[in-house]
Amino acid sequence: MTEIQQASERGSAWLASVLRLGGLPAEIAASEVDGEMWLTIEPTARMAEVTEALCARSEHALDALQYLANATLNLEVDRELQCSYTLEIGDYRKARRRELQAIVETAIEQVRATGETVDLGGLTSAERRTVHGILQDYPDLTNHSHGQEPHRKLSIELKQPATPS
Repeated sequence: MTEIQQASERGSAWLASVLRLGGLPAEIAASEVDGEMWLTIEPTARMAEVTEALCARSEHALDALQYLANATLNLEVDRELQCSYTLEIGDYRKARRRELQAIVETAIEQVRATGETVDLGGLTSAERRTVHGILQDYPDLTNHSHGQEPHRKLSIELKQPATPS
């Protein structure tokens, strides 16, 4: 069995078990996307209930479960077998990434127009990681996170030109 297959089976079984313990049985599909293991909660007769519990009632429940998955599934696993898990349900992550892209584009326009730093607050750690990834495509900008949870922010600013020595 390959490392990917092991991560897939380990992740799918773990997530199905956790959801079942929470009274939300679901089928899980696993796939590798850009070097990450995506665990997708598949549509079932109770899909609306599962989506409500993980996305609508508490906007951070899916992120918290994803954090728990990464911490738990990589615990006591050889470093070369560890992987990053992303939990998806009903294209929630894909839609949220599009929203984050729009937020980032607005912030970039503002930074470039004013030269001032723009802070993005209210993002989960997973969303901040996504924004850091998006901003890698902008060589004229720099970004960093600062502050303490739950008030941690991500700052975007223009890179300072290198000063001659």
